[in-house]
This record gives sequence, C-alpha cells and structure tokens, in this order.
Amino acid sequence: MRFTAYVLVCLIVVAGIFFGRCKSSEKPTAGNTLNNDTILLASIERTPCFGICPVYKTVIYRSGYAIMHGKRNVPNIGRFSTRLTQEQVKSIIRFAEENKIFDLEGEYIEPRIADFPTTITELNIHGRYKRIVNTQPSAPEVLLHWEKFLDSFFNEHTQWQLMNDPQGEE
Repeated sequence: MRFTAYVLVCLIVVAGIFFGRCKSSEKPTAGNTLNNDTILLASIERTPCFGICPVYKTVIYRSGYAIMHGKRNVPNIGRFSTRLTQEQVKSIIRFAEENKIFDLEGEYIEPRIADFPTTITELNIHGRYKRIVNTQPSAPEVLLHWEKFLDSFFNEHTQWQLMNDPQGEE
C-alpha cells in the first residue's frame, strides 16, 4: 500500500511538471512571463566555419529589446544589448508575413559541405513558432533574404551596451 501511494505521488508530481510546462502557447521565452522584454520575437544565430565566419547569436524580443552574444569574428565579443524601435519590430512581423516565413521548411541541410556555417533563425508571432536551420549556400532566396533582413538591424550604427554576465561566457 505504501509503495502504491509513493508511485501515485510521483506520477502526480511528474504530471504537474509536464502540464505546467505545456500550458503556455508561447514558445521559447526567457521565463514565460508576460513581459515583452522576455517574449521571443525573432532570433538569428550563425555558427563557426573553418575560416573567419562571424559567430554570434542575436535575440529580438517583442518589446524591441535585443541581446547579442558575439563569440568570434564580430566587432563586439561578449554579451551586449540594444533596443529596436516599435517600427522596426513591426517591420519584422510584416516581413515575416509578407514573405511567408512560416511556410518554409524547418531544415535546409547540405551534408556534403563541411565548411559552410549553419544559420539558425527563429520566429514567434501570432501564437506561431518557426525555427529554420540552414546549411545550404543554395537555400531558397526568401530564406537568405530573411537572414539578411534580421542582420540588417545590427550594423556599425547600432548602439550596443555591454551587459554584466555573472554566469560568464559560454
């Protein structure tokens, strides 16, 4: 009897954890709060190659708050933040809708090219989430434009602020 009660309690705890994590329709967020500084809008990550490819990840939140983690071959190494305007945030949503980003495949993988860096983009609007992994130099033009469009918000005029990172670099 005691063993059965123990198993039942364990099942209830596991179910609570599972359903507690699944109840939000928001996909990846930094804490799943309703604060627009923590709800993902879009992100772009570029991974290493054998040469001097830029290596970084930039995350844009619904509020326009953006964090960039520069790792290699970029002007800013470390974690930096900035804020996009609401018009820029709206333009990301507009671009994604007009170019049907949600209709793209989730992966464009070319396994025969070992040195081509991977680009990973994410999009989270209107309760829909899309993640695209691209390793193809010949990926669809709309995907390549989406990647360049996300990068276009961050250039030599971007006012990045260095963030204190108590957890250290990855």
